[in-house]
Amino acid sequence: MERSMAFTRILGDDAIERSMTISELEGLSREQAIRLGKKAGAHRVVWGSIGRVRSSTKMNFFRDSVARRVVEREANGTETVRWVEVPIEVVARIRDVTVGIDYEVISVRSGASIARRHVDRATQARVVWTSQQLDGDPDSYSLVSETVRATNPNRVKDVETRWRAVCGDAATVAQVIQARRAAGPSSRYRRDSLKRFAAGAAFVFLEDLPPAEDLALAALTQGSAPLRDDLLRLDAIDDVDLGIEGPGALSARAWLKSLRVRFISDAMRRISASSAEEILSSAEDTAKSDSKSCIFCSWVASL
Repeated sequence: MERSMAFTRILGDDAIERSMTISELEGLSREQAIRLGKKAGAHRVVWGSIGRVRSSTKMNFFRDSVARRVVEREANGTETVRWVEVPIEVVARIRDVTVGIDYEVISVRSGASIARRHVDRATQARVVWTSQQLDGDPDSYSLVSETVRATNPNRVKDVETRWRAVCGDAATVAQVIQARRAAGPSSRYRRDSLKRFAAGAAFVFLEDLPPAEDLALAALTQGSAPLRDDLLRLDAIDDVDLGIEGPGALSARAWLKSLRVRFISDAMRRISASSAEEILSSAEDTAKSDSKSCIFCSWVASL
């Protein structure tokens, strides 16, 4: 069972934003974060920055024929099965994104750094698209016919390997055909699709990829675990025990307070606070369920 924080309470949005100016919402210096902590009555603040977004993009193609199973009924009622080769081209666009986070846990009274860490968060988005509309029941299509599967295992292995490189391990020909029909003439990326990427969806049928900045936000939804580990480690430790406060230091057991503010970095100016909150809501729910005395804590941007 995961250990929860016994002496730590995270201040909510209202307690922080009441003390913030508009310019501070766009980025805080270390000193400004400490001053905000003092105004809010916090004993410790979490301050950090979101680094440069690094991304790479590649494309893979599947150009081959798939097999369609056709059942023909004779006049006497018997059925004959034959397989028809149908050409198809499927393209996968793949984007890998990495973003670095640096943060400190700071004593408000002394300004000393209690904990400091750099972490990288990464995510990958894969979108699959075909412009072709194939006729018939999607479930009648297979990568290879039953005849080929029984007589030519090398051909089967080659086709399946190239298909997985484009569409992933889970997607079938039928799923691609069904998704193409549901998409209509086109299917462009929209922000509300980002939650699917943040959740790690293996198959997303779209013409284009999310911007790197949006994927960086999705990667950051997984960014709170190291900070939580540090807060757990520091939970029952007073500043005086760390050698950074005098004898009159307040005990952490009188409630160690931290602060929560939303992040907006130069690399993510296009992301509104409301969108960020929507994407991060699932991570907040998880953190709330983990500890009855703590809510999700994210970063103060200082870029």
